[in-house]
Amino acid sequence: MSIFFSNAISKFFNRDAASSAQASVESIAAFDFESWNLMGRQKAKGVCIALEDAIDRETDTDEEFTDDERSEEFADAVLDEVKTLNDEGQWQQARARFDPAYAPCISHLGDLGLHAVVILGAERFLVRLGDEVLHISGSEVMPVEGASMFAMACNRRWLVLATDKGLEVPTGLDAQTHQTIAWPEGVAVDPSTILSLGIADDGRSVVLASDSFGIWIVKEGMWTALAPRAGIGVGVGDDEAELQKDDGVRNLGDGMCPVYFGSYADIKAKFGGPLGIDNTHVAISPDGQYLAYGWQDADDAPNADEFLRAYGMTLLPGAPFGLDEPVAWIGGAGWSHAVPLSGGKPVFTHHLGSALRSFDYDPVSQRVAIASASGILHVLDPFCESDEGRERGYHPRRELFRWIFWETLDVPIRW
Repeated sequence: MSIFFSNAISKFFNRDAASSAQASVESIAAFDFESWNLMGRQKAKGVCIALEDAIDRETDTDEEFTDDERSEEFADAVLDEVKTLNDEGQWQQARARFDPAYAPCISHLGDLGLHAVVILGAERFLVRLGDEVLHISGSEVMPVEGASMFAMACNRRWLVLATDKGLEVPTGLDAQTHQTIAWPEGVAVDPSTILSLGIADDGRSVVLASDSFGIWIVKEGMWTALAPRAGIGVGVGDDEAELQKDDGVRNLGDGMCPVYFGSYADIKAKFGGPLGIDNTHVAISPDGQYLAYGWQDADDAPNADEFLRAYGMTLLPGAPFGLDEPVAWIGGAGWSHAVPLSGGKPVFTHHLGSALRSFDYDPVSQRVAIASASGILHVLDPFCESDEGRERGYHPRRELFRWIFWETLDVPIRW
């Protein structure tokens, strides 16, 4: 995979900018840093106890699970200390001295969030920040030139990158050769709009979803549009003559969920680009025989659960939890829940912050990486419960470290 990674100094992170300023004498004197952990851990213990009462003993609680009484100014002073330790190459000391926090740091987040992650090794990752793909290796963070999205096969033998030229599929994770699959002819592809991508275990079938140019599969070099297309969508039974328009564009949906079908040129001329579908998503089975796809408010499949709203998930082996079936770790708006695949009582829950968009479990390093909308990459040991008071949840997991990509930071930091 080294062919994709630039050895040049990254302009993306403005490495020529001055390093972050050290905390001033005044700010150090203004806060009792020892109380940072004490306050956070006291609250975390209360949340954990309340969740154990609710889940194990089915008792009510008035505990506010996400509150944090530490002030924004206190968080600013702590963050200055963490940045200074990062500048000195001592992120481990930052982690040992200060427990990470979310709510008091919200003013630092900015608009860019992480959309996807795959684990390439114990401290090696690909993440998507905004519409950039970044390669993290140890303490180094560099952009992957020309790439805007990626995915890894379930067997972890194949990686696919969406680039300006097409789909790049290395013959192995560290291979120097790769296959390029050109984008479909006649379709104006903007790879930065791809937010869902998948590859089968044989490395020959790839699916992708884009609000801009639709949901597609490419197999053995042949592209097929999955949506929008005739016969899919609400209102399919309506009279075809009424659906056909003079401009060549048909609406296969309805007023609440329009789904437009026609040539890309006609749709672009009518609407300026988007297809009338949003938050598209797609997945392919490991053997490449089955597909699942959809979009927000689509009416082509029943709701599986009226309560749960999920943004990302991964499957964990059940054996470490004493189960004979996998455990599904599902992320929502700040909270995540791990439950047996067939359902039942949670194995654990874990609070992290904002929307948890992407999960990846690596069976070699036995780590899980989670990419969040708040610009944080969380790296956790899913089989080890956190030390008391260090995390919030029902038997929450141990976070090993996190990478932070915030608007107020000159460079990413590890905490």
